[in-house]
Amino acid sequence: MNFPIKNKEEIENLIRSRSKEKIKLLKDLEKCLFNIRGYIFKMPKPGTPVVVGMSGGADTTTTTAILMHEFGLVVYPFFINRGQRVYKYEKESVEFFSELFSKRYGKLFHRPIEISVPIPASEIKNDLTNKLRHGVGHPMRNSIIAEYGVQYAYSLENKGVHARDIFCSVVSSDGNYMYHSTLTALRSQMLHIVTDMGDPEWQITSIAIEKELGFYFDKDVLVKWAHEYKLPLEKTRTCVESGEIHCGICECCYDRKRSFEEAGIPDRIKYEDARPSDLLKSKSIV
Repeated sequence: MNFPIKNKEEIENLIRSRSKEKIKLLKDLEKCLFNIRGYIFKMPKPGTPVVVGMSGGADTTTTTAILMHEFGLVVYPFFINRGQRVYKYEKESVEFFSELFSKRYGKLFHRPIEISVPIPASEIKNDLTNKLRHGVGHPMRNSIIAEYGVQYAYSLENKGVHARDIFCSVVSSDGNYMYHSTLTALRSQMLHIVTDMGDPEWQITSIAIEKELGFYFDKDVLVKWAHEYKLPLEKTRTCVESGEIHCGICECCYDRKRSFEEAGIPDRIKYEDARPSDLLKSKSIV
């Protein structure tokens, strides 16, 4: 599958249209990165070890497969047991796709490590949850997860593995949702990691919005890729509610429904509320 390629002007216009992106700050951050090392982002060469977050969701599952299938990267995934209500179902998804990827991609895939750490800290989680606000969510959630990705990558040196690239699964529409799920935030994290580690080689990005590759696309492109390469997304877990069946009305379910509808591909999971996304717009956080 050929991913949609956009030119610099098209991508910048799309970034400007996202309410949580900050185009001036983004350019300043990228200028700093370029001044430090002479480039903003470089895609690792085939055979390079990289670290990727796997949550059991459709986006992270598909991204992990793309890194191996399209780019030939050696993937070291990590899964965080952060005290989420749906840990059981996310874990089942990660285990299912670990088996599938091991068979399909062989030595390119390494079994995920599970990192147990409450995010946010259990002592303050209730107070934070009661004060969640649009655009912030759990404060610093994604940067905390990214830093555990860095620690995992660094720990791999004890096994003779040199990994300096961290991949997540942010997509273009996330720039309307949470500040921490934007390209601006990812560039900020990358500069922070480079500075904190004293090593300009470190990178963190998401394939779907890596503009240095000409990419800035949404979940529907990931759904189409998964469909083309027979990735059974019905085995992924998207819903954040605690029931076994996807609720169909939470913000994550809404977004999943929307992505399959835009891709023109049937979603094979069951929903308690099977209404299409256009009847659930009031549930969206866009």
